[in-house]
Amino acid sequence: MEKQTIECVCCFGYCEFETMAQCMEGHLVCVDCLNSYAKEMVFGTGQAKLNCLSFDCLAIYPESELNRCLAPMTRWRLEERSLEENLTTANLNNLVRCPQCHFAAILSPPIKVFKCLRDDCQMVICRDCGVDWREHKGLTCAQVERKDETALRKEYEEKMTKAKVRNCISCKAEFMKDTGCNKMTCRCGTTMCYICRKPIIDYDHFCRHPRDPGHPCAECNACSLWTNPEEDDERAVAEIRKEANERRKALGFLEDKIIGASD
Repeated sequence: MEKQTIECVCCFGYCEFETMAQCMEGHLVCVDCLNSYAKEMVFGTGQAKLNCLSFDCLAIYPESELNRCLAPMTRWRLEERSLEENLTTANLNNLVRCPQCHFAAILSPPIKVFKCLRDDCQMVICRDCGVDWREHKGLTCAQVERKDETALRKEYEEKMTKAKVRNCISCKAEFMKDTGCNKMTCRCGTTMCYICRKPIIDYDHFCRHPRDPGHPCAECNACSLWTNPEEDDERAVAEIRKEANERRKALGFLEDKIIGASD
């Protein structure tokens, strides 16, 4: 008997039923489309939730269908992303992460030393400041941070890097903006202003008064919907560099060394 073929809701090609996956509402998608979609989500946007590819359907694909249809590497990455999101949204107290491989463990407050249990990492750090314990042992966190000028430089260069990165308040995902407007939408759906970092906003957050491009508004102090992301980041980095130079001067270090990338 000739096998019956069914239309895929994504590519609209016709496939045999055995080569298709269905969401919780029964919409059918071919395995190739599902794998391409899953790869884009977990390796591109880093999203672990796979909604139905059918238009206007918010259902998800059940675990049994994902296990049956996804490639092993994609499935492994999807499980890893799902675990990461669950850990983040759980907001667990005393959760400490390895800065090298992101292995996470819960440590009771008295424990000062964090030991990564992954066989390919095994990094040992201070749970409070993240410094390698071989350099930290016998010193307080404050002594480690201020023991030399190199430590000061590294501390502020890390702050400069973080100044260019935004963090979602809901899922803690990190992201940067290359182009587009300043209303950012995270993969979890949470919105944020790229300039002032205020969360849960809509377009009313931004200035609506007419003005010349690149000039501040004369009628309000609201954030601009369109700005140059490089200029925004450079402004934040310049403020941190100024703070670093003032602290270095107070500690008596040389002033001819540049903190961060040179102009």
